[in-house]
Amino acid sequence: MAEWLRVGYVQGNMNSDNTLVGGRTLDYGPFGFMESFDPGWTPFTSDPMGNFAFKNQPRAALVNVAVLAGAFKAAIASHLSSENDREAYEGKIDATVAGFGPRFRQNFDEVCRRKLGLSTYDEDAQNLWQGLESLMAASCVDFTILFRLLCGIFAPIDDLKGGEG
Repeated sequence: MAEWLRVGYVQGNMNSDNTLVGGRTLDYGPFGFMESFDPGWTPFTSDPMGNFAFKNQPRAALVNVAVLAGAFKAAIASHLSSENDREAYEGKIDATVAGFGPRFRQNFDEVCRRKLGLSTYDEDAQNLWQGLESLMAASCVDFTILFRLLCGIFAPIDDLKGGEG
C-alpha cells in the first residue's frame, strides 16, 4: 500500500470483501490516481465521509486486517483442542494486527525518503515531509508533477544548509 500511495493511487472502495489476504485489492473500481494533492480525495462518490480517501487508506487497510483476523479466530477456534492453544493462536493473530501500523509506517517512511531523495529518514526528514504535505494541500499542486520537478533541482548539501561551501 505504501507503494500505491507513493504514486497517488486511491482504492475508492477498499472494504474487507475487496481485499486479498496478500494485501492487494480486487475490486475493479472505483479507483483512481490523485492529481491535485488533496488528502481527502476519493474516487468513490458513495463515500461522503471519506473512509477510503487518500489519507485514510492505511486505516481502511488496518480495518480489513482486523476483520480478517476476526474471521481466522472464529474459523480456527473450534478446531483447537485446548483453551491454551486458542489463547496462543489468538495472541499470534493479535500481534500480527498490532504489527500492521508500525510495518506500514516503516514502509511509508521509506517511500517518503525515496520521494525526497534523502539517504536517511530521520525526524528532520519527517518534519520536511509533513511540511511539504501541508504546502501541497494548501496549493493543490499536482502530486506527480511536483516530484518530477523536484528531481530537476540539484544543489550541494552545504548550499541547502546555508553553509559556506
